Amino acid sequence: MASLLTPHDDAFLDALDRRFASFLDHARHVLNHSAATCAGYRTGYLNFRRFLVVGRNGRQVAVMTHAIDEWIAWNRKRGCSPVSVNTYWRSARVFFQFVERTDGTENPFRAKKMPPIPAPVPKARTQDECRRILAAASNYPWRTEFQRVRAVALFGVLIFAGLRRGEVTRLLYTDVDVDKGTIRIVRGKGRNGGKDRTAYMNDELQSLLRVYLRERARCGFTCPEFFASMTSRRGLSVHQFIRLFRLVRAASGIRFSIHSLRHSFVTMLLQSGVPIHIAKELAGHTDINTTAGYLRVWDDEQRAHIRRLKI
Repeated sequence: MASLLTPHDDAFLDALDRRFASFLDHARHVLNHSAATCAGYRTGYLNFRRFLVVGRNGRQVAVMTHAIDEWIAWNRKRGCSPVSVNTYWRSARVFFQFVERTDGTENPFRAKKMPPIPAPVPKARTQDECRRILAAASNYPWRTEFQRVRAVALFGVLIFAGLRRGEVTRLLYTDVDVDKGTIRIVRGKGRNGGKDRTAYMNDELQSLLRVYLRERARCGFTCPEFFASMTSRRGLSVHQFIRLFRLVRAASGIRFSIHSLRHSFVTMLLQSGVPIHIAKELAGHTDINTTAGYLRVWDDEQRAHIRRLKI
């Protein structure tokens, strides 16, 4: 496909690639955006760049950078989901905003409307399901006692403290104070490198983590990461985390995602009467409207109970 490009088009794409490399460096080291956020920028840019090449139909690549609506249609015709199209669009827009600020060139995304996505309904698991998930973690035939108590503690922080996957794998030993009942989350999800927050333990989570810490000490783990790996004697990797999660999910018989346990945490907070502004901080949400979205789950539950009302 590249052979169909003119020398002028090739030069334009090379220059655009260099500007994107500068943008990534700026985002990572000046704006302090996370590696995951920068990976998202790269994915969006590469999708847009591919459109510039394969969707040009004889037009100059430079002209195609302004065909934003055509790019959206191109992705939709390829079967991309509304969420993917929206994500690509937002990632590429940040790059061109950077180019506009630094070079003074016209931003092709200016005055363009973001592709809509359907409002997601959080998929919280019920309290009974959360209990079964913890029971599956505890009763799975692990090879060692350490693996058993680690699995229960890991699912405990997902359910009772609402941690995200990355927050769990980045958790350090010194971030957890069982006596005070606190978990320090450093660089959680959010702009400018992520938002720090403090998660608090209920009595059950404190008990689960105490059991884990005793077994961790008995096994002689001294790595700085809180959740240790038996094979590497270092922190639990993302791959190991996902494998552990899949084993427990299969054992529980419940089709749940890691993030649905976070949905369950927020929903249980609201159902317990925690004010929404406090739930927002405990969940680490930047926008209170994100927290408010969980109220719809509760509304549906209330409607289900009302339907059972008979005279």
